[in-house]
Amino acid sequence: MGALVGYNDSFGSGPELNDHHFHYGYYVKGAAEIARTNPTWADATNYGGMVEHLIRDFANPSRTDSMYPFLRNFAPYAGHSWAAGNPAFELGNNQESSSEAVNAYAAVLLYGEYTGDTELRDLGAYLLAHETTAVDEYWYDVDEENHPADWDYSYAGMVWGAGYKYDTWWTDDVEAIHGINVLPVGGHSLSLGRNRAAASATYDELVTANGGDYFDYWPDVLWSYRAFSDPADALSLFEARASSYPVEFGESKAHTYRWLTAMDGLGAVDDSVTADTPLAAVFDDGTAKTYVAYNAADTETTVNFSDGTSLSVPANSLATTGGDSGSGDSSAPTIDSMSVNAYSSGAWNNATVDWAVSDADGDLQSVVIELYDGSGTVLDTRNVSVSGGSASGSTNTRSKSTPSSVSLTVTDAAGNSTTNTTSL
Repeated sequence: MGALVGYNDSFGSGPELNDHHFHYGYYVKGAAEIARTNPTWADATNYGGMVEHLIRDFANPSRTDSMYPFLRNFAPYAGHSWAAGNPAFELGNNQESSSEAVNAYAAVLLYGEYTGDTELRDLGAYLLAHETTAVDEYWYDVDEENHPADWDYSYAGMVWGAGYKYDTWWTDDVEAIHGINVLPVGGHSLSLGRNRAAASATYDELVTANGGDYFDYWPDVLWSYRAFSDPADALSLFEARASSYPVEFGESKAHTYRWLTAMDGLGAVDDSVTADTPLAAVFDDGTAKTYVAYNAADTETTVNFSDGTSLSVPANSLATTGGDSGSGDSSAPTIDSMSVNAYSSGAWNNATVDWAVSDADGDLQSVVIELYDGSGTVLDTRNVSVSGGSASGSTNTRSKSTPSSVSLTVTDAAGNSTTNTTSL
């Protein structure tokens, strides 16, 4: 039985086999995003075989694999993962960054969904469901019924086999103690917002311990967490220091601003409504619900939510629609056609998109064309104002870098949108 070890290793991932799910989850998440727009990249004869080695190392679904153990990091009995490869501590094994474990299992789900591997998709869903529930119960104790009576906090930075610690492995800075169970921030993080009152209480505890809401260790990460309980306050904190705060190593100002504005506009995570697809979420701003779903298939699908709402999602696209908002506009616009002509002209790599869009509610607002490279970086963006019930056009994007895909997003006046992505 073996292990996949990266060199130069860190945090004891080599000699102790620590943190493999933390570390390799980032690679699998990146691989999933590439596979989403470039499926052949993930073929077994290309990079897919290497990605599967990474997954098999920390989340192997097989009990008979001669190379890697079954579920190296996840402990079904505990209901969550352990991070140390060597559990020979006085308190047993431990896990600090539960959010990195959640990121890893969300990555497995995404990779399985984007490559059509239902075994990996379902494994990721199983691991993600258990890990996020355990995070609620043991790290955040959202129902205040699991932490010992003599525990002085509403949150634990580290969970051990025989106890808790309000600490990290490398510092006692309270920002790090809280932030290590938030980063990296992404769609997988929405489970942290399932209980808004608990998120508010944990944030208030952080502010009290910190002596105020001026953060200098990981401000962007903590503002993103604040958005689960008071997104307007989080956005205000960001805007007051947007030009000067230290950006966390894996973050960017653009991503943080996008996260905060999205949460401010969408409202609270509503986990009382489920869907028949793993890539869906529902939000409630107090007056209306917003339904969001992504379709990784090559054909259009209808996503059905448990409250009776249905959402038509085009192939390889994200769609969103409002619920009972009283506006009467509850349908997302449609991308009727999208064809791409990719060609080179001198130093420029061009992608001309011929498109046609429509909206049953007759309130089209914008079409945005974005050109991406293989890492997901936006190389060029074109915005086209549209109106009425239908529109069409031809839009050219270009870059001197090598593009990998181009996306089209159509949005109506109510904020409903549909996105389609084409690989080049």
